[in-house]
Amino acid sequence: MKWMTRPAVGMTAFLLVSPVVADESELATLKKQLQALTERYMAQQEATAQLEARLRRQEALTAPQGSNWPLVGNWPARGGREGLIRTAETRAAQADFDGSRPSSTGNGEVIRQAPQSASAQAVYQEQSGGIFGDARKFTIETGLNYSHYNTRQLALNGFLALDAIFLGNINVDRIRANVLTWDTSLRYAYSDRLQFDLSVPVVYRQTTYESGGAGGGASTLSEATVTRSPRIGDINVGMYYKLLAESATLPDVVWNVRLKGPTGKHPYGIKMVDNANNNNLKTPTELPTGNGVWSLSSGVSLVKTIDPAILFANFSYFHNFSRHFDDISSTQGQVVPGRIKLGDSFQWGVGMAFAMSERSSLSFSFSQLLSARASTQADGGTKNRIVGSNANAASFNIGLTHALSDRSTMVTSLGIGLTPDAPNFSVGVKFPYSF
Repeated sequence: MKWMTRPAVGMTAFLLVSPVVADESELATLKKQLQALTERYMAQQEATAQLEARLRRQEALTAPQGSNWPLVGNWPARGGREGLIRTAETRAAQADFDGSRPSSTGNGEVIRQAPQSASAQAVYQEQSGGIFGDARKFTIETGLNYSHYNTRQLALNGFLALDAIFLGNINVDRIRANVLTWDTSLRYAYSDRLQFDLSVPVVYRQTTYESGGAGGGASTLSEATVTRSPRIGDINVGMYYKLLAESATLPDVVWNVRLKGPTGKHPYGIKMVDNANNNNLKTPTELPTGNGVWSLSSGVSLVKTIDPAILFANFSYFHNFSRHFDDISSTQGQVVPGRIKLGDSFQWGVGMAFAMSERSSLSFSFSQLLSARASTQADGGTKNRIVGSNANAASFNIGLTHALSDRSTMVTSLGIGLTPDAPNFSVGVKFPYSF
């Protein structure tokens, strides 16, 4: 009987152990399946939260100021959902800031960061000089600028007696000039980095010359006004190329090259005539609308967005080519052919702009233009540098940019002269329109 007892006990143990082993194997499989489903569910939840966070940000940017548009996320907070959304918002913002992951708009367009306001985009285009980011985009810009000059010069010809009494001639000269320029510019973005433009100015000028000495009296003043009817100025063409796109630490860097042609009326050979009532007063027979020479310039523009401000700076160098003219003399009855070489110039400027609202921005800037002396050389003669032809023109500028619509913008500016060579003030307005 003993030999029958052991097999029975073994069979009983087998029957008792087998179901247990099967249950543990099935449990491990179920655990793996549950873990995979849980991970998949969490990934879907995180992706949904990230999408919702981005949609919240997009609606917040596009909602009109002061509106009561409801934002996405009306679901009640359940469990850790709001925490998950906040985490997703943080991750999305960090990814957009460092450029590690592009985001996507509703129409499938991939962007690196949330779209800027319309006013910020207008300021960026104004300071960088380009419509970058929109390949095959065409823009036409019309603008009107008014500049006023008022200069005085005191000429003394004599000597001081007893350190208090001046003996001799005193001549007071004053020049008041008004320049009105209507400018039309065409811009074409060949790609998101390369742009070409063409600018055609039409210039109207009026200058009043005033001098003492009329009728032989030093205190008696006389004046004469010369007007230049609207005429085309110097046409110029340019190319802009974005060397470096803005990142978290670096600004946008745009390189530009411009060529200006002598299409306007040049000032060389214009004769000076004596005033009938004052031998001290001489006025030109007409006024120029251009400088008469070819000019090539190159420079860079730097633009950095630091919410809510935009910082910008620009540097340019202008080279004027020498040119020969049939007459360079201003004396009546005299014709002197010769060559003119205007001095090269360097211009720089810095400033910042602040977005006051979704559509309006205010900017402040300083600019300075330094010009070298010009020179003349009559045929067969020696080169002569013109004393006083060098210039230092500095101005402080205030601008207001307002986005009228998605396609049109109004840019207004006020310039205040800080040096005698700069206009006393200038006022301008222009309207870029994009197609």
